[in-house]
Amino acid sequence: SPVVRPASRAPRSTRWAWSRCMRIDRRTRSGAQLGRSAGVDATAAMTWLDPELGLELSTAVGLTFNFENHDTDYTSGTELHAEFAATKIMSQQSSFGLVGYYYDQITGDSGKGAKLGDFKGQVLGIGPALNYTFMAGQTPIATNLRYFHEFDVENRLSGEAFFLVVTVPVSSTQP
Repeated sequence: SPVVRPASRAPRSTRWAWSRCMRIDRRTRSGAQLGRSAGVDATAAMTWLDPELGLELSTAVGLTFNFENHDTDYTSGTELHAEFAATKIMSQQSSFGLVGYYYDQITGDSGKGAKLGDFKGQVLGIGPALNYTFMAGQTPIATNLRYFHEFDVENRLSGEAFFLVVTVPVSSTQP
């Protein structure tokens, strides 16, 4: 049976891989950062891959702990976030699947600047994803297109979300 091991140490024969990470974020005072000060995010992720079936299932769950913004006397609450992807691999270049996320602010906002009270937010999103990799000369270019329909929204902007991610390596080693 498959064994869960750190992804960096998993032998090629295993179908399970997992990782964990912690990120400390010193946010700026710009409006793009919603006036937040700083936070710590702890996330654990797991992937199951079956190359014979061409199926990949991935999930990640994390908590974001926010610190006080001293300029606004506002502390955003602790945030729980979970993401998933179920992907059918069609070839080495392409795959498609279903992706989704869940966000829940599990503690309320606080501080003198929290004029609207605890203002806990929540949202669910689900939709399709398409991945395609192509070569530009000797450089692999990976693209990912995702669409999310959001629902069960509380105290957040709601609607539809589209994402296009293009990944270009700084350097590439060819086998």
